[in-house]
Amino acid sequence: MSLPFNFHHLRYFRAVAREGGLRQAAEKLHVSPPSISAQIKELEETFGEKLFQKKGRANVLTDAGQIALRYADEIFSLGDELANAIASRPTGEQMRLHVGIADALPKLVTNEILRPIFAKDQSIHVICREGKVEDLLAQLATHRLDIVLADEPASSSHGMRAFNHKLGESPVTICAEKELAKQLKRGFPKSLHDAPALLPAESTALRRALENWFREIGVRPHEGGRRRRQRVCRPAHHRRRRSAPTLRLASHRKDDSLHRSIFCHHHRAPHHPSGDQLDY
Repeated sequence: MSLPFNFHHLRYFRAVAREGGLRQAAEKLHVSPPSISAQIKELEETFGEKLFQKKGRANVLTDAGQIALRYADEIFSLGDELANAIASRPTGEQMRLHVGIADALPKLVTNEILRPIFAKDQSIHVICREGKVEDLLAQLATHRLDIVLADEPASSSHGMRAFNHKLGESPVTICAEKELAKQLKRGFPKSLHDAPALLPAESTALRRALENWFREIGVRPHEGGRRRRQRVCRPAHHRRRRSAPTLRLASHRKDDSLHRSIFCHHHRAPHHPSGDQLDY
């Protein structure tokens, strides 16, 4: 079945969405603005929806445009992956391992988990793809990925059956500017109540764990750090290098400490030669 649009339509649409206007997109793509405008008009006629609306001098995405951009990003990501796979295709007996990495997972943790794979004598070609957990699990279900690394287990709400293998866990640390850190040390963790804080996105497992921990200890930080922008505390992974003074999320009771768990999801019991090496 032939599609009513092609890469050119999506490329021009994506450029305007990213650059914020026809002129900026035309300069980046080295084409004329009318050419881009014509391609976008054809795309809108195909969908039967407006993809942009004028807001001042900028072109702002409509709801339909937001949906189209998400798919366009995925399509071009696959296109880049295809080009890279062809250019760097493995030779001989080299094996492939397609790894999905949750965008909320710290890169240092990912590096530590995958490090043993590269230390094996047998050559393994690792292809990584970053994204939302639900999107990665959908790709796992269709066998486009071999494993998914995330900081939350796959649940029935994700609409697929997946095996969860807990690789380990790490403590979470509160980082704060020096003056604020001194204040928070007194009476910690109760001192976090109403403290200005930059928190992870609400959709992340770390945010949900923090919210549960805040409820358990009876505190509510002031999200956004709007009161004093220079004084902000934020959660951080314990392996991250930091120059600011830090306060560890721990107390005298062991069950009050907060940890971040790391999981490996796979479609079936792993038989990949590198599977036994995925330990953290």
